[in-house]
Amino acid sequence: AEHLFAIITDTEHASYADLQHWLAWLIYQTGDYKKAKALLESAKDISERTLEANHPDIGRNYSTLGACCQDLGEYQLAATYLER
Repeated sequence: AEHLFAIITDTEHASYADLQHWLAWLIYQTGDYKKAKALLESAKDISERTLEANHPDIGRNYSTLGACCQDLGEYQLAATYLER
């Protein structure tokens, strides 16, 4: 799905970041936290470049990324994301 969406939209668009977030969430639910983390980091980065600083999608990315890091045992990084 991500590959197809990249074909029809700009990968530096907030919609692409949203797609990455939801794909990461699905992957996270299967327990593949490392793969989910990589997608979430990408979604976070794109969202920060394309949305206003106080946009709720940025907060959602940080929250989900924090939970993912916590499940990976990366507690300090998780705390940093969750505090944002």
